Amino acid sequence: MSDAVTAAEAQAVIARARLGATLSTLQSRLAPKALAQEAAQGLLDKGQAVATSGVEVVRRNPLTVAGALGAVALFLARKPIAKLLTKNGDATSPTPDSLTLRKPRAVKRKPK
Repeated sequence: MSDAVTAAEAQAVIARARLGATLSTLQSRLAPKALAQEAAQGLLDKGQAVATSGVEVVRRNPLTVAGALGAVALFLARKPIAKLLTKNGDATSPTPDSLTLRKPRAVKRKPK
């Protein structure tokens, strides 16, 4: 029986050593610094992949991309362009008086 107990104790020591190694590995992998480095590396890889695919799209469709960028530039510069094209810098035309909304007048009631 003492051989069985000795074998069980040896197995327990081995199991504790494996558990300790596993815990050590988990602690190092779950350390905030390691998690941050892993996340940063993942973002870097994803960013490089997006940039590479973007360059490929531009190489395949240069005119389409140029047109889209021109449209975005015109949209962003719409106010300065409107000031250049109008006299007083107001791109909107004045609203006729017949179309403006007026406050309703208060109705005076006669006391009874």
